[in-house]
Amino acid sequence: MSYSDFLDHTCDIYHMAQGQNKPLGFGLTGEPSFGYPDEPDILNVACHFNSTSTTLNQNDPKNDLLIRTKINLPLGTDLRMLDKVIWKEEGLEYTVISPPRTVHDHHVYAYVERKGVQTPL
Repeated sequence: MSYSDFLDHTCDIYHMAQGQNKPLGFGLTGEPSFGYPDEPDILNVACHFNSTSTTLNQNDPKNDLLIRTKINLPLGTDLRMLDKVIWKEEGLEYTVISPPRTVHDHHVYAYVERKGVQTPL
């Protein structure tokens, strides 16, 4: 089995971009805004999402669901901290929370997380 056979999922990668500073008036500028482009920066990347770690925090008035997992990508994939990664088959959105690491000039991996909020009825 080759490594390319291991990469059995597909994802899109969105790089975080800095927006314009909004003027506050009196010659002051506000904090910069950050966001993601409408179109992905990298389309249809072969990847593999590993098993997940799920944490449910029971808070009042809502419960917070935190899912963390590791993603494997081919060598040379331009992945950065705080990038948005969308798992195409599942339609789930993750955020990169660790610096991407290159393993023995073979592949790239990083830890990603997804947050979900359960609201009360």
